[in-house]
Amino acid sequence: MKGLKKFLALALTVAMLSVLVMTMPAAYAAGGISGTVTDGDGTVSLAISLNGDYNVAGIRFVVTPPEGFTYKSESHYAGYGCLRNPENTEFYVDTTDDITIPAGAAVLTIVYSYDTLAACDYTFSIEVTEAGDYNFEELDILGATTTATLVKHEWGTPSYSWSADNKTVTATRTCTKDASHVETETVNTTSKVTKAATCSSKGETTYTATFTNAAFATQTKTVDNIPALGHNWGTPTYTWTKTGTGYTVAAKAICTRDASHTVSESVTASYQVITPATGDTEGLGRYTATFTKSPFTTQTKDVVLPKLGYKITVTDKTNGNASTSIDQTKYYNSTVNFTVTSDAYDHAVVVFVKNGNTYTRLTCTTTSGVHNFSVEVKAPTEIVIAFKGDANLDGELKALDGTMIKRVSLNTYTLPSELHRLVCDLNGDGQIKSLEGTQVSRTALNTYKIPW
Repeated sequence: MKGLKKFLALALTVAMLSVLVMTMPAAYAAGGISGTVTDGDGTVSLAISLNGDYNVAGIRFVVTPPEGFTYKSESHYAGYGCLRNPENTEFYVDTTDDITIPAGAAVLTIVYSYDTLAACDYTFSIEVTEAGDYNFEELDILGATTTATLVKHEWGTPSYSWSADNKTVTATRTCTKDASHVETETVNTTSKVTKAATCSSKGETTYTATFTNAAFATQTKTVDNIPALGHNWGTPTYTWTKTGTGYTVAAKAICTRDASHTVSESVTASYQVITPATGDTEGLGRYTATFTKSPFTTQTKDVVLPKLGYKITVTDKTNGNASTSIDQTKYYNSTVNFTVTSDAYDHAVVVFVKNGNTYTRLTCTTTSGVHNFSVEVKAPTEIVIAFKGDANLDGELKALDGTMIKRVSLNTYTLPSELHRLVCDLNGDGQIKSLEGTQVSRTALNTYKIPW
């Protein structure tokens, strides 16, 4: 080849100059070369390039492949040819054209085949043993060496480790051929609220980790780490409902965050007399509603207790033979109507209101056999009942009572008290007469009936 002849001439010239000029040997500054290995399907391509722009007439590369790789083919820069030795370890690239090879361009590309790669790293050694240009001068890349390594990992499935606060994620993958070969990448996550918290449920945050290493997939993690808001109750309402025995109270509140969230509770109010009423003074009663649920607070309702009025005391001089309809346990503060029931003979009963030592006779109105009386109550009142004509107030009408009344009318007997006298005054005219004694005696004999 013309390039080879030209290169041999160059080498001869250089040798001669070395002999002629022993004090000035052919020196050069070592340049640089690069090798890149690209893996294919059962093959690899080793591309050799120069680290600068060179006008190359011829260059020899000695390439030592790792064990297990077999030469298959080669290619070279456009316009160049290539010779190789039988062992496929030396490659001479030359040209007859004036061509400049730019930096980084592949001068020579060798293809090797392989069957199985048990290891992870395979290194190709490259050395320039001859290099000359068109001016029969050695190039500074002469003697340059480099290596190119094929990395052939077989990675296991990546694993991903999240930090406790979910702010970082570390991705890790390990070579199945060599556990010491590990790749890791730690990245910061981004976060986004993907579910807002409500009154009663937590919100969710989704964290995303994106890696620069394409072997590591984007990771996401959703965590319910946003606390529930809790209810924000509005002002409660309280509804009081009167019952037969007091009040029930219904409480209700609505959440200001969600009107569909309500809370309610119904209780029976307890009752307490704060200030008792008296006959002349109103009292104060208080109902208290106590709740167990939030946000309800204890509620009270005050009621006015009416004046009690006054009790009526009945003094019975009939020895239980007559009675009134007056409830002596009740309080009265107005006119009270009542009835009086006598014995089996319906003996007439006289009714008085006692005030100290003064007795006021009440008028009887009889309707259909019912004897009606009325009294105005403005103070504690005592009612006295007795049989008309019962001179000795023993609760019975006897002939003796008539005799005593007659003697009183004749001033031969004196009754022991004012009440005795009033009982003996049958018609209430203020006088005790002999006739009244006769009426009593006849009544005792059931031959006469004293009118009510």
